[in-house]
Amino acid sequence: MLGVAVAYGSVWALRTFSGDALPRPDAVRVDAMTLAFTAAAVLVTAVLVGFVPALRATRRSLAESVRDGGRGAGVGTRQRATQGVLVIAEVGLSVVLLVEAGLLVRSFDRLRRVDAGVDPSGVASMLIVAPPARYTTPERRNAFFDRVTEQVAALPGVTAVGLCDCLPPNQMRTTTSLFIEGASQNIADLPLVNAAHAGANYFGSLRVRVLGGRGFTPADRLGSAPVAVVNRTLAAKLLGASARGTEALGKRVSLNGTTWRTVVGVVDDVHYEGLATAVVPAIYVPVAQDPEPGQNLIVRVAGDPMAAVPAVRRAIAGIDPEVAPSYVMSLEGTIAESLVGERFNAALLGTFAAVAFVLAAVGIYGVVAYGVTQRRREMGVRVALGARGSDVVRMVVAGSLRPVLVGVAIGLAAAVASARVLERMMYGTSVHEVDVYVVVTVGLVAVAAAAAWLPGRRAAGADPMVVLRGE
Repeated sequence: MLGVAVAYGSVWALRTFSGDALPRPDAVRVDAMTLAFTAAAVLVTAVLVGFVPALRATRRSLAESVRDGGRGAGVGTRQRATQGVLVIAEVGLSVVLLVEAGLLVRSFDRLRRVDAGVDPSGVASMLIVAPPARYTTPERRNAFFDRVTEQVAALPGVTAVGLCDCLPPNQMRTTTSLFIEGASQNIADLPLVNAAHAGANYFGSLRVRVLGGRGFTPADRLGSAPVAVVNRTLAAKLLGASARGTEALGKRVSLNGTTWRTVVGVVDDVHYEGLATAVVPAIYVPVAQDPEPGQNLIVRVAGDPMAAVPAVRRAIAGIDPEVAPSYVMSLEGTIAESLVGERFNAALLGTFAAVAFVLAAVGIYGVVAYGVTQRRREMGVRVALGARGSDVVRMVVAGSLRPVLVGVAIGLAAAVASARVLERMMYGTSVHEVDVYVVVTVGLVAVAAAAAWLPGRRAAGADPMVVLRGE
């Protein structure tokens, strides 16, 4: 009954704090089928736990019982073997869960530290769409977006405003073939690149580093010479540039094979396909030279970016009441949201591992304490014959650690095998993270030793005459 109560509370917490990690949170619930299955599992377990020893006891002969234990002598050989198997299984499963949880937590920590290529602090983003029915020409769309950026930039606390149809860390709308002047123009040979439309101050608003040349300016608009900015990966892989990419400046590229653009700048890599995905070649063209109706408005402020959103909404409504920003969020929140799945996996498996760790400690303590109780007469005889208390404690701990070490060895082998299944869920983490295995091993052995030490210390402190008289 206590477990059912905990289950209801856990499901509530899971649905409340999982965010978007669960695609159908309403479907996660404790229903009649779940309770029936749990009740059946508990009943079968209880019957087996009681029935198997009882059946074994009925099959034992008197001579065998006397030989194994005698009156109050202690635990029989088969019983010790059974207890050892239980400890091995419990420790082995705990090792598997703890290792996998450790690997996932390490993977999430490394993923969280990945540089997205931008500075998200103080940045809010929102999607604004110029209605195509009224902004029918590129000139009208340019005029609308120019007024929006001017009005928003003039708001108190706003330090930079930019436009782009992409948004880090996982929003890139277009993948296209890239024509490079002087290279093969065969369609089959063209490299695939990410393509984005960016405004004049997009790189400045996100503090994307310009490695060489320049970013876009207000002069890059309809009627001016077509230009482009490329990321460091494209400059290095496709244009033969060095780390800073300056060799790519002045080269000409095209997205359609007809409009050739001069590369005027090289910027640092930005993640647009998720933090766990390697950056691919990307090219930016000016929004004002090819204005699309929908653009992400990037607003950098001094302070809380979401506090500036109402003023931004009012500014846009003053320009066109029919345009309402959507998908409004802070860039820090966007990046955090992109990691919801990884955070959820690490937290869920970590919770199971923590429960397994506690159960292993309690289980080892219970088995050892029961075994020591069954061997009270033996302990009393040992002490009566001159054994010191420390000898008794050492004997109990050493005997208890043998199945624990076997369980750890089996668990480590199983953990290596099972962790390979998790490799697709891990970032920058392999199944051979030795320190994770070492920490799990040392931690479990230490807990097992402590769990065995307590009943051993109690047995060593007992008065042998009292124990023998009771027997």
